[in-house]
Amino acid sequence: MIYYYFKNKEDLLFTIIESIGNYLLVILNKSIEEFSDPLERLRHMLLDHVRLALEKKNEVKVYVEEQVNLSKKYKNIIYKQHRNIYDTYIKQLEELKKLKLIRFEQLPVAAFGMFGMANWCYRRFKEDGGIPIEEVAQILLDIFFHGTLNPGVSFSSGLKERDQLAKK
Repeated sequence: MIYYYFKNKEDLLFTIIESIGNYLLVILNKSIEEFSDPLERLRHMLLDHVRLALEKKNEVKVYVEEQVNLSKKYKNIIYKQHRNIYDTYIKQLEELKKLKLIRFEQLPVAAFGMFGMANWCYRRFKEDGGIPIEEVAQILLDIFFHGTLNPGVSFSSGLKERDQLAKK
């Protein structure tokens, strides 16, 4: 019966991958339309991206891990979809850069970092894990925008403190 709708296994795989990517684009664009403040917009984009990764774990797992099994024809289509997702994040980061709200120059690295953090949540967080999705997204945003070191601690000062503690 399944082959009534799909020519073969690859068509089925492609449909799953394409549909979850399309859904992600829809929810990202919804956040863009709903929020005028660029920081709030990006926060909701990441929140919705994380929510998708956690609520649709099986589909996201296929999306992230099974694209390598597609033929070149289908990979090219999915690459264009990835490019749309990437461009959606880049546009938001560019707006924050113009407003002098972010300091780094390499926006592609930032976009891939944000995209990667959200996509891989499905592997580590469980619905009953005690951490609400909103909190997971907020932690990721804090890591993204503020890093993991306490305020006033630089990378080099943190290494010096670690070395001093190790000598004791």
